[in-house]
Amino acid sequence: IIWKGLGALVTRDIPPRECFHVEEPLLLYCRPDIPSEQELELLYIRFKPGKKEIFRKLRVNEKFLTKLAAFNFNEVSANDGVIQLNAMFITASRFNHSCLPSASVGGMVGKNGIEIHTIEPIAKGDEITICYNSAYNYVPAAMRYKHQLDHYQFVCSCGACQTNTPFGKLSSMRRHLLHGLLWLSLGPESVPG
Repeated sequence: IIWKGLGALVTRDIPPRECFHVEEPLLLYCRPDIPSEQELELLYIRFKPGKKEIFRKLRVNEKFLTKLAAFNFNEVSANDGVIQLNAMFITASRFNHSCLPSASVGGMVGKNGIEIHTIEPIAKGDEITICYNSAYNYVPAAMRYKHQLDHYQFVCSCGACQTNTPFGKLSSMRRHLLHGLLWLSLGPESVPG
């Protein structure tokens, strides 16, 4: 997909709210923080040769000079209310970001996997997108822009991020309002930005 990561396209029409993908992780890290380079190296050493090759293919990019960089840029998070799962997946790690995603990480399956659900219908041949940070639902475009550059080294170009369009302006106003309401109800330390 031009100007994006590898991405993934659907091979059939998928209706809304369907669980269309369940996947076990390539690399699993069950702690709320991000692993260190040394911790990732220890996990990598235990990989079977085939798994090492898959990991190397996920990190084929000039940004991913280290295993930690590869993990940070390909990590998918989910939790079941108790356990935080940070993991790399063969397929789900390829899903690109959108602030108006077509799918969401629905939660954990058992102890080790995730489910991906459609939010809206996805037509055969269309890209599957997920939102990389749930806080983006109530963060104005300028704050999302800065966070995306700092953390992911890209800037989203979805309809919500094109603030010069009527839809983008409306989305920005709604997110500003939500941001302010959360700030008032939870306090400034609970709201990003």
